[in-house]
This record gives sequence, C-alpha cells and structure tokens, in this order.
Amino acid sequence: MERSNQALDSYFYYGRMTMNNNKNSKLFFWSVILICLLVSAGQIPKSTAANDPAKLVINELLATNGTGLTDEDGEYSDWIELYNRSDTAINLAGWALTDDPNEPQKWPFPDITLNSHDYLVVFASGKDRRATVSALHTNFKLDREGDFLALYNVLEDRVMDGFAPKFPEQFKDIAYGRYGAELTYGYLAQPTPGGANDETASWAGAVAPVQFSVERGFFEKPFVVSLTCATPGAVIRYTIDGSEPTELNGLTYEQPIPVSATTLLRAAAFKSTFLPAEVVTQSYIFLNDVLNQPAVPAGFPANWGAHLSTDATGQTAVLPVSADYEMDPAVVADPGYADSFKDNLTSLPTLSLVMAGQSFADFHTRTPAATPDLERPVSVEFIFPNGDQPNFQANAGLELQGELESAASDPKHSFRLLFKRQFGPTKLEFPVFAESPVDEFDTLVLQAGALSDPTAFSRDVWLHNSQIAMSGLGANSAFVHLYLNGLYWGLYEIVERPSASFMASYLGGEKEDWFVTNQAGPLDVDPALAQDRLNYLFTTLNFAGQFNSADQSLASTYAEVASFFDFDQFSDFMILNWYTQRLGWPENRWHAAVNRQDLVGRGKFLIWNEPDGSQPTGISMRTGETTTTANLVNPLFQTLLENPDLRLRLADRIYKHLANGGALSDTAIQARWQAVNRTISQAIVAESARWGDANPASPLTPAAWQAANDTALAQLKGQNAQFLTWARETGYYPPLDPPYFSQEGGVVESGFRLTMNLPAVSANGTIYYTLDGSDPRLPVTGEIGPTAQAYTGPVALTANTVVKARVLQDGSEFGWSALHEAAFNVIQQGQRLRITEIMYNPTQGDDFEFIELKNMGNNAVDLANVSIDEGIYYRFPPNTPPLAPGQVMVLVSNAASFAEQYPGVPVGGVYDGHLSNKGEMLLMTDAEGEPLVELTYDDAYGWPVSADGRGDSLVLVQPDGDPDNPQNWRASTYVNGSPGSDEPLAGEKAAIEVN
Repeated sequence: MERSNQALDSYFYYGRMTMNNNKNSKLFFWSVILICLLVSAGQIPKSTAANDPAKLVINELLATNGTGLTDEDGEYSDWIELYNRSDTAINLAGWALTDDPNEPQKWPFPDITLNSHDYLVVFASGKDRRATVSALHTNFKLDREGDFLALYNVLEDRVMDGFAPKFPEQFKDIAYGRYGAELTYGYLAQPTPGGANDETASWAGAVAPVQFSVERGFFEKPFVVSLTCATPGAVIRYTIDGSEPTELNGLTYEQPIPVSATTLLRAAAFKSTFLPAEVVTQSYIFLNDVLNQPAVPAGFPANWGAHLSTDATGQTAVLPVSADYEMDPAVVADPGYADSFKDNLTSLPTLSLVMAGQSFADFHTRTPAATPDLERPVSVEFIFPNGDQPNFQANAGLELQGELESAASDPKHSFRLLFKRQFGPTKLEFPVFAESPVDEFDTLVLQAGALSDPTAFSRDVWLHNSQIAMSGLGANSAFVHLYLNGLYWGLYEIVERPSASFMASYLGGEKEDWFVTNQAGPLDVDPALAQDRLNYLFTTLNFAGQFNSADQSLASTYAEVASFFDFDQFSDFMILNWYTQRLGWPENRWHAAVNRQDLVGRGKFLIWNEPDGSQPTGISMRTGETTTTANLVNPLFQTLLENPDLRLRLADRIYKHLANGGALSDTAIQARWQAVNRTISQAIVAESARWGDANPASPLTPAAWQAANDTALAQLKGQNAQFLTWARETGYYPPLDPPYFSQEGGVVESGFRLTMNLPAVSANGTIYYTLDGSDPRLPVTGEIGPTAQAYTGPVALTANTVVKARVLQDGSEFGWSALHEAAFNVIQQGQRLRITEIMYNPTQGDDFEFIELKNMGNNAVDLANVSIDEGIYYRFPPNTPPLAPGQVMVLVSNAASFAEQYPGVPVGGVYDGHLSNKGEMLLMTDAEGEPLVELTYDDAYGWPVSADGRGDSLVLVQPDGDPDNPQNWRASTYVNGSPGSDEPLAGEKAAIEVN
C-alpha cells in the first residue's frame, strides 16, 4: 500500500545515498545513521504532512489496460490520473512523475495548468511525449507486479504523493485508486480516467494466489494435492474440466484432492470485498494415460466441422469430419519403441495448453477463414522433464495460425500464443530459446508441421537457423511436445513471430516505430496507420524507383540506399531462398521490416513458414514472376541488382557463406541438418503414434521419417558447387574466383607469411589486397583502392590484421572477383598464451566464476604487469613468475568460494568484477598495452548452451583457431568444469538439445 509522504522522501534520499555505496558496508551503515540525523534535524526537505493534505494527488492508475482507454496511437497504454483537489488552479511546470527513487525528476511536466477540481490523465507508455496540445506520455511504464511511483514537486524539492516501495500487484482492466470517506487506495472495477472514481464495485485488497502442494509434471503413481491461500478467510474454488473456476463455477476446496490419472487442476481464491486471485493451473500428466489415449475421449467433440465431398459420380455432399484423438496402438506397442516410448514423450520440453471445453471446440470445428479473429483465453504451462529449467505457468490468449482449408485435409492445427493484457501479462518473461539473447515475448507461434512431408519440421528449423548463422538475424525456434486439455497433441515447433516487437527486441528502437509487412499486408498495425506506413515504404524510401531513377554511378545514390536498406542482409535472404528451392517464394513466406525513426531499422527481410511443398534441398532458378507492390522481393531485388556495386556485393556474400567453412559450406549445412534431426529423433516416434495415420496415402512412420531425412542429407552433399555454377550462369557471381589464402585467419605468430594464390579460373588476373580493413576496390568507380597492393609474394603479418583481397582481370564483365576476407590475431613469436576455460555463469552464483590460462607454446610467457582490461579486471603483480610451457593458471572471482568447489586447485589471482552471463569481450594486454589475448564469447548463436547457467564451462578445443568462433569451443565434459587441468575428450552427453 501507499506510504506517508515523509517516508517517500526518506526513500528517495536513502536510495540516492546507498546506490553508490553498496560495496562498502561501513559507509552504508553510516549513510543510514546520517539520514536519521538529517531527518531529526530537519535538514531533508519534508513532504506534505498528514495534517497538510497535498493539493495535487495521484487519484487513480491502471497498470494493466486491456480493453479501456486508448491513446492517440490506438494502443491500450497504462495511465496515471492526477486530481487537483484544491480550489485554485495549479501550474504543473516544476512537477514530475517518476518510477525511480534515485531519479525524482525522471519525467517533468510541461508548462500546463490543471484547473481546480479537474483531472489529468497521463499515459505511462514509455513514449515520452510532452507536447501541450496532445496527450501526455511518460518515459516509463507501470509494472503490473507492482512499482515505485511518486509525484514530485521540483520547486519545493519534496514528494507530494505516491507509493513506496511500490504499489501492490495490479490486474487486467482493474484500476487502483482512492475511494471511500478516508480516500484510501483500493481496486476499482470500473476505471474512470478523467473523472471521479467509481466506487460501486471496489475492493480493499487482492486475494493471494492459490498454492499447490504438488508441482505440475509427469507422474506414474497416485498422489494427493493440497491447496492453500495466504489470505485469511479466502475460499478456494477449483475445476478439473479445463474451465476457469469462479464463485459460480467449479467446486469449493475442502480437503486434499486425490489424483490418479491425468488431471488439469485449476484453482482461484475468493473473499468478500477483495479482488479474486488470478487462476493458477497445474497439469498432472500420467504417461500411461497418454499411451492409451482413446479414439473418443469423454468431453471432446466427436466431429471436427464438415467438408465438401465429391463421389465417383460427381455428386457432392457436406460430410462431418471425424475427430482424431487416438494414439496409434500399432506404434505404441511396436517392439522397437514400446520400451522407450515414455522416454520419447519426455525427450523434449512440454507445453500444456488448458482452456474451456467450448474454446477447444471452437478451434477444432471451424477454420481460420471462417473465424479470422478467434481468440480464446488459455493457460500456458512449460514443463521441463529433465529439470534443467524451472516449470512455470502463465495466462495468455490463443488463436489459430496460418491458412487451413478444413479439418479433413489438415487436422493438426498451428496456433499462436498471445500475451496481452486482456488475458494476463503482456510479456512472457522466460528464455524460451537457448540460443537467443531475448527473453521477453508477446507472441509465439506453434507450428504443426506438415503431415504430408516427413522433412517439414527439420527444414523449417534448419532454415531459421541458417538465416541466423548467415546474418545474425532470424526467428529462433525450438521443439516441444504439445498437450491440449490433457491430450497429447504431437510434436510442435515453437517459433518467434517476426513482428514489430521482435524487431525492437533484437535491433533496438521503439516497437511503435517498426513497420513489418508480409505478402498479405502489414502486421499488427492500426488500419489508420497502415497506408501511411506503406507510403513510407514505397514512396519516401521509394524502393522500386528512387535508386533506379538517379544516376547510379553517383556515390551519393549508393550511400543513400545503404542508409535505409541493409543490402548485405537482403542478399543473405535471397541466397538462402535460392539455395533451398523454396516453392511459393518470393510471392509468399517472407517478412519485411523497416524502422522509420532510427538507423537501426534499415530494411530487413526474414524467412518465414516452411510448412509443405518445398524441396528440402536443391537450387532454385525462381526469382519470382510477381511485379506488384504487394510482393516486395523480386522487384526490389531486380532494381538493386542493376547497380554494379551491389551486384558485386551480392557475389561477396555468396563467397563468404559458401567458401572456407561459411554458413552454407557443405560441412556447415550438413552439420546443421543433422543437429536438428538429432533433437527430434526420439520425439518423432510419439508424433508418428499421434498423427502418423492422418495421411493414409503416405503414413508418417519413424522409418519413413529417417529415410526422408537421410535422403535430404545425401542431397546436401555437393550443393556448394552446384550453387556456384547456377550463380555464375545467372550473372550473380563473377567468372573469377577470389585468391586462395594459405591460412584462413585465426592465431598466428608475429612474422607469419601469408601466401595468396590465383585459382585456375582467375589465372590471368592480378591479386590486390589491403591490410587496413578497406576494400581493394573502390565503390562506384571500380578503381583500385589507394591502400591496395598488387600481390607479389608472401605477406608478413606483425600485428592483428584484417586481410581483404580480390582478383582484378581487365576485360571481365565484372572486372573484379568476390572479396576474400580473413582476420588474423598476431601474437609474439613462441608465445601461445590462451584462455582455455571460462566458467561465466555457474549455477551456484557469480562467486564461483573462473577463467583458466594456459601456455601452449614452447617458451615461457612473462606475465609481469600483464592485465585483463575488458570484461573483468586483473593486473598481474610485477614479481609474477613467468608461465612455463604447458603450465596452467586459474583466475577466480572469489577465492573462498572457489576453494570450496575445487579443493586443492591453486588460485593464481582474484579478479575484480564478474563475467557477463550474456557474453562479452575478454582482453589481455602486455606490459606495454599491446593485445596479448582477445576473445568474445556469447550465450547464444552457436555457443554451447549448457555453459549458460547449467553447470558446464566453456572449453577451448582449437587453440590456434579464431577464439570468437563458437565452433572452436565446447561444453566441459565434467559438471562444474575442470580448472587447473586438461579435460578428457568430450563424449556423447545425455542432454536435450534445443534449437
């Protein structure tokens, strides 16, 4: 609840003083004493006392606006209402709102006047708008879990009203405001922004959520569940049929509930004059029930809609579609799978969706075309059978995803999870995708795959992973087992939706400034704004005209296009689509995004939705026949490719990804394909039992799935050469090849001599190279760059260098070859000091971090005055003895904690700071400040997942490879790593792999 204003003021000053002193307990103690002395002496400006009521107050707020007042953008933003309860007008210049006790003037009001007994609504949207002629928006949002909030008078330097340490938890479309004769705060059923508070339905507080004695999960034996609520006098109501418990629906809890079969237990607590608790759901799944899932389970519809059937005589009839619920007994009882079937069902994370029976019927007796806006409330539970992450539950919305013709042709639907205010939290806050740095989502898609195509699951995830590997941006995905109302529903791919929120999460900027479209039109945009943003895309940027209408030899035109369009990323998008022969593309299956306010939002294109009908491999000659503005891809590409600089840039990207172990090299694409299939090799057995007989003409069996994916893998071999041949034939790649390098970057000793050779097809050309990071070819003119040198013999490297080289052949249509680029980390001769092990996110906490150094050379390494300057900080003392060849040294975060975990392992030093759990650069410099060891690790994008808070460390496996490349690292063989000693070679680890 709210505190007195004097307490709020003290909270401000306490926060200010302790924030900068939390590393020194003595200073912290005396800060508190000083606060007390200052308050008693009257030195801290006092706030309004209880007997001197503030004239301007926070009268009402709404932190979970789902269906109420919209702002000028048509969005349901949070809002705060102020009330001038005095008899005189108040000018708000010199007043501020804040959600941070250390920043009392976080959002100052503009120069406006609030008349006597008037109300003012300020949207707490984070949009930061202060114009006096339009709606006001703070630069912060309200947290539904509770938040600090204060109204501050800057001129008087005191708090006038607010909540400290925070207001209580808020609920969807329920306001929190003053009511009653005492004007105390409580929950209000009817929000009244801009008017007097409606007290007809109000609550003094909120009931605490129901607690369950048994956590959701998988079970073999019966048990009992006890329900409790921390709110005295609250009545617990529960259901087991999927519906939400209310005061009128469900049963009253009186004694522990016996559970002996799959049960969906939903509970909430109620108390007079209190706001009811949010419904909590626990799914208790008995695997024996799953194995024996019947053809017609009780309480589920027997038919899934109807479809038009035509017989041999041409007569048509509307016939019902029989529902399909059964687990195929032939697969479940198959001797090859029977003993491991339960393991197959727990080989992946599980997603349990629970909803009212009518909602289930709505989804399975209709099609998206008939009900395009069908949204229903649903409970979402994530269950991790191996216990590597905590199980959790959230309330959300559910709708159908994609285009389905009928339940007869496609009975397994795809869905979309919506985290919106009217259903629950606006964000799912959980690291759903182990390889992604993003852990907040407002939309997730559940792809059903294609029952007619055994490779559908593998191909879609492979495509997303390939795009991420190529350009760093793409929709992350993972596999889950899905349950609907307790019934096993099969294998699903959970994937990010490339929406405006997605773009803002990965690239920055405000969600509201991102515009995303696909072949069907704009996504998630108010209809009133859609045309304006389309005009921006086609007119302001003028993708299809501006670049082509100007003199394309002008550098200014080239720079102008580059300023609003990411051609490298677009090239990667095109290359991947060609490479995989995607049918239905480019007319379909893509998303395009642009940010009109921020340079981070240069135009991007993303792969989307590979449900069926495409080839898993092969080269596509398709560049698209569509020329309407509804299809951006082909007209944009053909226009841009008329520019010789961009045409050569496309060739650069082709070479980058296909050569030298790039993202589309034969080795990389095959390894990526195999990794995806390893993830679902067990789960596909359960999918076969659930849906394998849905396509009688070509049933999905584990053997059929394996054969199809083996065939695809075999076809991937040799793709590289085929693609280059096709690219040359189409004019997208020069007849020349770049020069060969004797080493593809990585760590080399000072004086290393890099050799370059002409390929046979470039035998009549000349190699030009640079060592300063510039391109040997000048853009626009195509002339030789000022720092480019003709190659005449081996090049000695004495410092860290990025080598860029091309072949120039006069008379060639292109003139220049594609670019060959490699980064070399140059070290002193005989010096091979390496960081060989990193424990950056130990399960026990930051105090158990360590890094391991090893001298892998033949000469001793002088460590005197060597320092680690990036990531963490440590300087070796001047008297540090040299590190002998083969010797290992461990630097730790906390010596006592390290000794507890690794008794007997010597500690070489204790560093300051902590290793970032999200990844960062580590830089060691010698006594002269020159780089000695430099690397950047990450917790995503190919780096070992189990090293991120799951007990393993990162272990270097290629000492002379690029230390920034995740392929040169692996997870430790032993849990907690092996600091101070070499690890054995990694064997197969029994871990669930999530893509």
